Amino acid sequence: MTENNKLRIEHITSQDGKSVLYRLAGQMVVSKECYELLDTLRDDIRAGRARVVLNLENLERINSTGVGIFASAFTATQRAEGSLVLVKVPDRIRRILEVAHLLSFLEISDSEEASFPG
Repeated sequence: MTENNKLRIEHITSQDGKSVLYRLAGQMVVSKECYELLDTLRDDIRAGRARVVLNLENLERINSTGVGIFASAFTATQRAEGSLVLVKVPDRIRRILEVAHLLSFLEISDSEEASFPG
């Protein structure tokens, strides 16, 4: 995988410290970055940031690794009585999540501003 295609992550914590926003770009396929993302997500949830917003606008591709990370993040937020919101989901990613039967569980939004308190 070239440097341009690897998963790139921007991580922002809300001012009140209860929410976290991740802007994902590149490819969410088997890579060190994917597993680091999952570890960071879990750390945020354990720290009380149980509202997790994932902006997928610039995510080019996912495979079963990415689907598994979304499922794990959903489970972790539910256990913490929080929520997982996917924002600006590209059609190609939406189709994969639909085939994996995750769309019925996940909250989807078109607006980062409406989903993340900032």
